[in-house]
Amino acid sequence: MLFPSLLRSLPFLNRPFFALTSFSLLTLHLSTSTSTPSCSPLPPQYLNAATATALDVSLMNPALSAFTLPQLMELAGLSVAQTIASVYPPSTHPAALVLCGPGNNGGDGLVAARHLVHFGYEVVIVIPKMPRSEHYNLLVKQARSLDIDVLTTLPPTPPPTTVVVDALFGFSYRAPPRKPFDDMLTFLERCATTVSIDIPSGWDVDAPPTNPAFTPSALISLTAPKPCAANFPNRHFVGGRFIPRKVAEEFGVALPDYKGGEQFVEVTKEKEPGPTR
Repeated sequence: MLFPSLLRSLPFLNRPFFALTSFSLLTLHLSTSTSTPSCSPLPPQYLNAATATALDVSLMNPALSAFTLPQLMELAGLSVAQTIASVYPPSTHPAALVLCGPGNNGGDGLVAARHLVHFGYEVVIVIPKMPRSEHYNLLVKQARSLDIDVLTTLPPTPPPTTVVVDALFGFSYRAPPRKPFDDMLTFLERCATTVSIDIPSGWDVDAPPTNPAFTPSALISLTAPKPCAANFPNRHFVGGRFIPRKVAEEFGVALPDYKGGEQFVEVTKEKEPGPTR
């Protein structure tokens, strides 16, 4: 049962390996709602799917960085939630609807949903297909322990004051989507305020799309931007403040100049394109 405060915040629920691709010069700057962002120029590099996969493998190598997958999800999900709270604070967007796929991207969404509750949002999660992963199921239990409703079907289209979080597919996604995820992509097209985690669902990670049906209001790239985001027209952020400097150097990742305790920076493209290689 959806509790009363959630019904007030969500009125819609009451109704019947190894290549770097360069596209353009990036500058990364901290996004805040009250101050002028600072800028930090970075090399024009994007991580393609093969490189992003190899980087994750390196991070989880017990002999190297020794991260675990749950740790990486926690750090990624925190950066997503912190970005959303900065761009769409609960004072203007009191509710969040988090659409979770069955993979790691969905796990990031579940972690973000938990943090968003602590940040003051009324949160609902939709998981159309529950995976068998033990850790994923633990994340669902953690969400329910915070009285987050976990649905298996989509609600009616939410109002613009609800942030819809696209945590369906990550960089391992291969089109076309099958049911029930094709319906979820159509649903995203109808939503006014959307935030995608790492990759806008339905996009090819290694190439910018041409006239995509769905373009999120904001994109939060994890670790580094991917080639599909080279021409992203809306607000674009990088989150995931956990890459060891040696790993970043090995994979050619230019670490952003994170400020204070922030877990994200905003990406802005220069007007003149940089070199490609």
